[in-house]
Amino acid sequence: MKVTANYHGHTFRCGHAFGKDEEYVQAAIEMGFEVMGFADHVILPHFTQPHMRGDYDLLPDYLASIDQLKKKYAGQIEIYKGFEAEWLGPLYEDYYRDLLQSGKIDYLILGQHGEMPRPDTFVFFPGSQTPKQTILHYADKIVEGAKTGLFSYIAHPDVFVNWFHYYGEEGAIAARKIAEVAKEMNIPLEVNISCSRMQGFALEAENLPFYPFPSFWDIVAEVGCDVIIGVDAHAPDHYRSKYFDEFVAFCERHHLHRLDRLTFRKGK
Repeated sequence: MKVTANYHGHTFRCGHAFGKDEEYVQAAIEMGFEVMGFADHVILPHFTQPHMRGDYDLLPDYLASIDQLKKKYAGQIEIYKGFEAEWLGPLYEDYYRDLLQSGKIDYLILGQHGEMPRPDTFVFFPGSQTPKQTILHYADKIVEGAKTGLFSYIAHPDVFVNWFHYYGEEGAIAARKIAEVAKEMNIPLEVNISCSRMQGFALEAENLPFYPFPSFWDIVAEVGCDVIIGVDAHAPDHYRSKYFDEFVAFCERHHLHRLDRLTFRKGK
């Protein structure tokens, strides 16, 4: 089954993606996508984080740009508005809920790159913990976020293998925790193609510290979770990836139940 939808795409506003919003849409149409979602790194009020996420005053432009493209390309592709967001506890829970329930955005995806121990400080993983401790802490944060019902899927859940060049016993424990909460909450897990795009490595190579990490996904298959392929586009050309067929085959080899469309969630 061909990949015809992608809900994980960024924009220049985050400071580390490139290209105009319309160029992403044009590339997606060119490659036969029927559905696309912009899910830039979440813009947060009262917090500035250059090269990671846009400043809060960019929010109106982000939303208006997507609305304009949605109208312009109606009949050619379905376009949705979202954000990739970390679960930051009660600090931004109401903000996330308002974004969703007010209709400003259609969905959130959970991409847990770090946490905010204080309102003015974002700490990327691993922070002050050891890699083994962080892997388990990361899984606990995913579990907390998933249980809110705010997130429509979990992005690159096995990203920790790339961070630490390590999987081990802790990775297997984390995989099972993440898979079980995804199953409980009926939230798909994303098989993310961005690491393959950047590194150009062969799938199934467990001696390489990249994701998707096969052992992680074997546990996902055992638990019986839904999965979805995500482009994680940071440039329009990422919609022209040569890896789509390989990732469909990866899902089939690992007996993963792959979805091509996403059900949007707005919270409990």
